[in-house]
Parts: sequence; C-alpha cells; structure tokens
Amino acid sequence: MKKRICFFTRGFAFNRLIRMQFHEKIFPKDVEIYLVTTNKYDKYPEKKWKLSRTKVVVMDYNPLTFPFKLRKFCKEKKIDRMITVGSSFGGLFLIFATLFTKTDYIENLFTHVFYRLDLPGSIFRKIRTYLDLLLYYPLFSLAKKATFNELNMKKKAQEIFFISPDKTFYLPAPVNEKKFKIKSKTTSRKKLKISKRDKVVINVGRVNYAKGSDILGELIKKNKDITFLVIGKINDPNFPPKSTKNLIHLERVDNEKLADYYNAADFSFCINRGGGGLGISTEEALSCGIPSIILRKWEVKDSPALFKTKPSVKEANKVLKKFFSKSNEERKKLAKEARNFVLDNYSYKALKKEYTKVYLG
Repeated sequence: MKKRICFFTRGFAFNRLIRMQFHEKIFPKDVEIYLVTTNKYDKYPEKKWKLSRTKVVVMDYNPLTFPFKLRKFCKEKKIDRMITVGSSFGGLFLIFATLFTKTDYIENLFTHVFYRLDLPGSIFRKIRTYLDLLLYYPLFSLAKKATFNELNMKKKAQEIFFISPDKTFYLPAPVNEKKFKIKSKTTSRKKLKISKRDKVVINVGRVNYAKGSDILGELIKKNKDITFLVIGKINDPNFPPKSTKNLIHLERVDNEKLADYYNAADFSFCINRGGGGLGISTEEALSCGIPSIILRKWEVKDSPALFKTKPSVKEANKVLKKFFSKSNEERKKLAKEARNFVLDNYSYKALKKEYTKVYLG
C-alpha cells in the first residue's frame, strides 16, 4: 500500500476541497497526505483549504520552472503517488514530475470530454476540443491508473485512447451522507422563509448552456405556479427569463447550510449536457431525499427517484408535471428511494473501500 500520497491542482475549487476532505476521512492514519497547489489564481490559496491532516504546499506558478520544483518536491518527500484532483490537464505536470522516478501518478477525469464535441460553438472551439483530446493520449498512456466518474466515459476512453481495462476504474463523486440528509421540510422552509404551500424546484451549480440553462429558463416561464430556487453563478446572458416572479436566485450559499436549501425543495433540476454521471449536486439532492431530473444519455443505475429525460423543454416539462401530480404519500416514498440510492451507491461509506483500493493499491 502506498504511504505518501500527493494530490495536485493548480487552483482552489470548492468541489476539490470536498474531495480532499473525503480522502482525509477514508485513508488510514499512517498514510501521509500532501496537496500541492499554486498561486496562479490566488495569492494566498492555502487559506481556502480547510483540511485537518493534509499538508498544503503552495508553489509559484511559472510554467517553465514549476515542473522542476514539483519533481524536486516528489524526490525530497519520497512521494509514492501523485493524483490529479483538479483539471485533468494538470496531469501534464505530473508526467514530468514522475518520469523515470519511483513516483507514479493517477489521472482523474471528472467530466465527459467526448460530449463536449456535441456542444455548440465556433469552428475554432471545435478544433480546440479535438486538440485537447489528443493530449489525453500521453496523459493516460503514462499514468499508472485512470479513473472516471461515469461508466460510459470509462468505456469510451478504453476504446479511443487504447487504455487497458486493467488500469481504468469507475469512481463516482462521493457525497457526505451525514451532512446531506433528510430533514424536516417545514423547518427548512421556515428558516428560508419559503411558504409551506409552494411547489419548489431547486438547481445548484453554474447556470449555463452545458448545465441546461436554456431548458431551465423555459420551465420557469411555463410553470408560474412553481417556485424555482437557483443557487449558483449565472453565465448565460439570456437567463433569467423575463417576468421571473417565481425565481429565487442566490449566487452562493455556504456549504454547511446547503442541506437546508435542498430539504426546502420538492424536486431537483439536474440536466447536465457536458458533465458525466450524476454529478455532486444531484447526489446531494438525492441524499436529502429530493428526487431529480437528469439526462437519459448518462449511464447511471435506475432508481424511481431519478427521472430521466432528453435535453428537451417539452420532455422536461412533462416530467415536472408528472412529479407534481403525485400524492404526498408517493413523494414520501420517493424521498426514501432517493436517500437509499445514494447510501448504496454514492455515499462516503459505499465508496470508501473502492477509493482506498484504487488510490493506495
């Protein structure tokens, strides 16, 4: 078993912090954990990494000198394994840092790169996407292991990049089932000053085309009797739609309070064109007992609490109508199904063994 593990990301992101906190919880106490990051986006990034047992190392970001510093760091600290926890292209630095040394690296891919080709954009963007795909050949071929958070993406990577099935692993995003749990809807709504009589749909994450902002906007316009609670930065210039009295928008909510917002909702909008698998916000909603609408194209286990649809306003609206036509008893049953689905497939407890085996083995 590997004893000195170092994660790498060029900059801070909250979902990366969540993953690091998960690693701290599941790794044996005798495993030393490091995180190397840079000051590319933030002068003092170490202040954001609220970690208890991880040694955070901040390096100056100079693309010419940084790879040498990282290589020297691995040698001095006798790092057994480097692991990407941010952008997959961070693995390019890990190739240089580990080549011809005793240190190896794991390449993590947290998004479905192949579906990016289906997203709208200029011819230059398409060419850039194809060029990006070419970079994955050295990233995967030189990695000790490669992990994917969606089964179909794992299969495609094996075929397109000629990766051996023995070095590819399916590791979905983990959700903290103790933090995101079913609470009293009445109490949650009272805290947030939302009427107990309202129908509420929640959406958490960046608001853009890749995450279905166009569909969400149309649903808001078509369903004036439903309150839409949108939490996240808006990157779509056409959102929100006009006359949005039934929209509550918050750019950011503290993660410690997010469970109350999920519990205040009835249903979760999680249509994601460019991601892969369920995604952390979908898992968090389900863990709180909130059924979700997702795209049918993702290879995800079936659950009565998952309403799969095409990326279509018409189809998504049908799903919305269908859900809100259900009785209170049916919805309570779906809440239990949602919670159990996460406990069995995406919780810290469910994923601890597999993550430990892949990352440390």
